[in-house]
Amino acid sequence: MASGRLVRVLGHLDAGQVTSEGASAAAGVPVLEKERAECSFDVREMQTMLHEVIQSQLESTPELFDYNAHDFSRMEVRERTMEKIHYCSNMMKMMKKSKVDREDEQRTRGRTGKGSKQEADMTEAFWKILGLYDPNWSTRIAVHYGLFGGAIYGQGTDEQRELYAEDIQTLRIVGCFAMTELGHGSFVRGIETTATYDIPTQQFIINTPTETATKWWIGGAAHTCTHSVVFAQLYIKGKNYGVHSFICQLRNKDGSTCEGIEIGDCGLKMGRQGVDNGWIKFHNVAVPRDNMLMRWAKVSPTGEYSKPPKAQLSYGALIAGRVSLISGSADIMKKALTIAVRYSAVRTQFPKKSDEDNDENTDAIHPKESGEEQILNYQSHQYRLMPLLAGTYAFHFAAMQINATYDDMMADIESEALENLPETHATAAGLKAFTTWWAQKGLEQCRQCLGGHGYSAYSALPGMLSDFGVMVTWEGDNTVMAQQNARFLVKKYREAKGGKRLTGFMKYLSDYIHGNTPNISLSIYRMEDLYDPQTQLEIHKKWAAALIVRACDRLDTESWNDCMMDLIQASEAHCYYYVLSCFADRIKNIADINIGRAMKRLADLFALENMEQHLGNLLREAVLHPSHAKLIQVAKMRVIASVRKEAVPLVDAFNYPDFMLSPLGRYDGDIYTHYFEMVRRAPNSQGIAPYFKKFISPLING
Repeated sequence: MASGRLVRVLGHLDAGQVTSEGASAAAGVPVLEKERAECSFDVREMQTMLHEVIQSQLESTPELFDYNAHDFSRMEVRERTMEKIHYCSNMMKMMKKSKVDREDEQRTRGRTGKGSKQEADMTEAFWKILGLYDPNWSTRIAVHYGLFGGAIYGQGTDEQRELYAEDIQTLRIVGCFAMTELGHGSFVRGIETTATYDIPTQQFIINTPTETATKWWIGGAAHTCTHSVVFAQLYIKGKNYGVHSFICQLRNKDGSTCEGIEIGDCGLKMGRQGVDNGWIKFHNVAVPRDNMLMRWAKVSPTGEYSKPPKAQLSYGALIAGRVSLISGSADIMKKALTIAVRYSAVRTQFPKKSDEDNDENTDAIHPKESGEEQILNYQSHQYRLMPLLAGTYAFHFAAMQINATYDDMMADIESEALENLPETHATAAGLKAFTTWWAQKGLEQCRQCLGGHGYSAYSALPGMLSDFGVMVTWEGDNTVMAQQNARFLVKKYREAKGGKRLTGFMKYLSDYIHGNTPNISLSIYRMEDLYDPQTQLEIHKKWAAALIVRACDRLDTESWNDCMMDLIQASEAHCYYYVLSCFADRIKNIADINIGRAMKRLADLFALENMEQHLGNLLREAVLHPSHAKLIQVAKMRVIASVRKEAVPLVDAFNYPDFMLSPLGRYDGDIYTHYFEMVRRAPNSQGIAPYFKKFISPLING
């Protein structure tokens, strides 16, 4: 029965097939239909261009859908999360069997390979939509497949990959990633857990020598995981060879911990309560020599050590995680903006006022016959939401590019070509920092744009904020990630300064250092000049290069710590130039003229927002002239007003179904009825309070 539903689920994946469960309902609030009627582009074509293949049938699968998730206790949400994982495990087994059966049938008919790309897209879309719907589920899955499985695949030998592949895929073993410790997080080289090689037994002895060496925040460790990839300082014959990774079993099949293993729960967190983050102590736990992941670094039976060709190879799984967070930041903002924009289009507040009506006593006036104004029509609302909408599209395309770059890098690594590893590692680190910082601020802005209803858990935004909060810290603290990117930029600066001509994306830095960049400020006379794509790129390019040079010049005589904020600002400018470049490249390849125009307006707004937000640095480095400040402000407000006209269709293009949004973001605009219904269905929403007799009655009847 369950497998039959899964077939229906995966069989209904189609871009633009259905926008929401309310799309065929009664009109509800007609204002959204009016907003859509004025759209200049085909929303379904936009969905295809964005690759937004969304699963609308998930809601009809009770094993995966939660109507009242906001009211779950911590243990209830953990149980539901594991129920979904169990269900998806059965789904994967069924899909594998179904695929084998189809391939056998195709061979019988003399056909092979048909539909494989579509199936892959369908599967990817399914995981994406379920992950956005339930971050608890996606975190557990990401830790198991992405971090634990990714570490074994990226750092393990071919034999180790083969040994664990089937068990990882089928969840016969459940893995976690034990890197962070109570006393160390971002400074991985400083972790204290030890793995001492014992030559006579050919075993590594893993130990927690101090309290601060306790593994901490390990996702899945508290109740679930059977195995872990453990990061520890490798000691051979008394010599420390640095941090390496080892596979260690944590639990037996009956759920009990293995000998020498001590595990506990890290307790209540800010968000993602469905993830059982735990702590782990190792008390001289012996693991075989073959349990060290030895694709790159190796230890022979007699204790001879061979180092890896590049240190970054040891952290390959983290690069994948950071890349996924870049996509995740864009995706969570798509969800938040769909709710905020639709709500703001439906919500009306205060009477519509003519240009001549200057009455400022808005608290006392009554609606006129013309009705109340959509809050999305207020400039203050547009000023908050439209730049976020532009940024979401920009980061979406940047995420697509860095994902493609990462895939190419992994293919290169398989053939032991490592030239692209440092730049990909640095770019992923920088983008991870600045996209998650941007999204965290954007989520709060979207929540505020819902007014008082943004304080309700049923608006979805408070939960999204609390769940997203960890994104700026895990997979590398953002401040540290920005500095990792900055270290790469400093290295490139020194190479260019030494006479090397940089190629690829970093060519702009060589050009700046050797005086091969135009004085862009001399070509901006009118507001219209700021809408020129090449001008926007030149401004961002010079902004980034100037800040890199400024930071590096200071490093000649000052410490890294004294220059830290200049270095982080240089990293930020470089990353925003990268994002705008990705956006501009994508626009060049859009065949549909109307979609291209809509994207151009968003790119204009993204570029102008960056200029306004960083005007101080642009003026200090003489990238722009003070006279340009007013031009930027006016140009930005003009394009904001233009983007607002199609704000609803632009969020429709994200193609998120109602069930994964909130009542306030419904496609049909009937927000109040469904919001009230959800509130009514909450536990103890009506009637006498359970504590009435104990506490209330004695007060009022005493």
